[in-house]
Amino acid sequence: MVFVDEVFPADNSSLCFEPDGDKLPDHVAECKSWKRPSQWCKNCSLFVDSVNPSDIEQGQLGDCWLLSAMAVVAQYPEVLQKLFVETNETEGKYVVRLYYESQWQNVTIDDRIPCGRDGLPCYGHSTSKNEFWISILEKACAKLLGSYEALDGGYLEEGVVLLTGGRPERLYINNWSQNPGKQPWRKDRLWEKLVLYKSENVMMGTSISSNRGEQANEAKGLVAGHAYSILDVRETSDKKYKLVKLKNPWANDFGAWSDTSRNWTFQYKKEMGEEVRADGIFWMEFKDFCTHFDKITCCRLFNDSILSMSSDPKYKIPNNKLSFPSASWNRKKLKGQWDNDTAGGMTNNMAFAKNPHFRLTAQKSGRYFLIIYRAYLSLDADAQYYRSGIGFAVYKGTDNNYKVLPTDNSPNALMQFPVYGRYNAIELDLDQGDYVITPCTLYSNRKGEFIFEVYSACDFDIQPMEENLRVVPPSARGKATQDFGASRQQPSQSNFDTIKIGNNSVKEAKAMPTKASNMMTTYQFEFAKRKL
Repeated sequence: MVFVDEVFPADNSSLCFEPDGDKLPDHVAECKSWKRPSQWCKNCSLFVDSVNPSDIEQGQLGDCWLLSAMAVVAQYPEVLQKLFVETNETEGKYVVRLYYESQWQNVTIDDRIPCGRDGLPCYGHSTSKNEFWISILEKACAKLLGSYEALDGGYLEEGVVLLTGGRPERLYINNWSQNPGKQPWRKDRLWEKLVLYKSENVMMGTSISSNRGEQANEAKGLVAGHAYSILDVRETSDKKYKLVKLKNPWANDFGAWSDTSRNWTFQYKKEMGEEVRADGIFWMEFKDFCTHFDKITCCRLFNDSILSMSSDPKYKIPNNKLSFPSASWNRKKLKGQWDNDTAGGMTNNMAFAKNPHFRLTAQKSGRYFLIIYRAYLSLDADAQYYRSGIGFAVYKGTDNNYKVLPTDNSPNALMQFPVYGRYNAIELDLDQGDYVITPCTLYSNRKGEFIFEVYSACDFDIQPMEENLRVVPPSARGKATQDFGASRQQPSQSNFDTIKIGNNSVKEAKAMPTKASNMMTTYQFEFAKRKL
């Protein structure tokens, strides 16, 4: 008996949020019928010869963020196939697991797919018409989020998290003016980071900044506001070229290392496994990549990710013996909130002292992954909180005096600048010792809940701090790193008022005349235990 999903029907109510509205989204007109795979192809199957990034092609829906995430995950067939909990091609019934609202959720759908005038899927689909796992996975995401319209526009990091349950991190490359406070990486360090991440099977994608959505740039052949998958990073054996392998879900390639380029000698083709195919997969020299692209989205799989899920035994998953080192890392998770007493804003605000603080004790020197994120927007949530970026500061602690943590990207402070997305993360090389982590919002008085997590292969501990935070004048000013606009002058010891934070008294600088300053951290902070 053929399965029919009555909850997500084959009509306009599944395509958009207001099917009876005066103006329907453009993609609705592209759907001329709903068909099962057996109606557009006689010999069809969910998977044909496993899965591959080259399978994926975007249709008449602006969900490149999701399709690029599929391409990122499709590099690991044994991982992607874990998303399919139950498949019954005879009945047309599928159960797909997706990571949403910080937990795995099963979504049951039928295989009726929106199709266009040619009778083939009009949204996300496979380059081979007899394979349909892409259309099924896209439909499961649409049902989970409410409609296909919910997929029209999004962040690549949200897509990769949705499909893996991993933790995302952003690496900024260029366009300082469009990314205030987000320090671009030195190119040599960025290349080393990408090579390391690829060796550890950290999933990666990239994009080009745009304030006006997806736009074609004919001069470059690339699209702003469009998500691309990073499939590989390799250096040629003769050390002449550093190359990045990309996937465009629009199936277009680009530039000096496109499929038909003369740069592809027989030796380079052999080394890189390059094939001339119209699949949207192309290589780009790293220096050109850094010129055109602005942001890299990385997603690391830990032990609570898709790796912990079982697979449908009917699939013969290739045994590639992939290693995901971060899956064995230690994790500590803390919940916190900014409320009337603790929503202090950023470091250029003297109320920064109000923010919650955590003490991180690194028992060994090594790599540490720090991430802050917030809950999904709910109907009773404070809208102002979701319009404010979230981030955190990191301070190196010695005794009771906490000085700024020096890093390559910021000589004054590690200020993980607040971003408007749900996640904000960074991986750091930390020495053994104590650190103070201070979560903050872009503006003060933005109230809401957050989650802070730390992962590392090293042993560590992190606990909320009960100590009082006291702001004191800095001992020295370092090199300027980012313009925060107008900020306060350095206060003298007499310019302090006493304010209340809970039951504690805290010294806060009085309001001072402002002048232009581009200091990353205007003040040095000292944490001292309060004697009650």
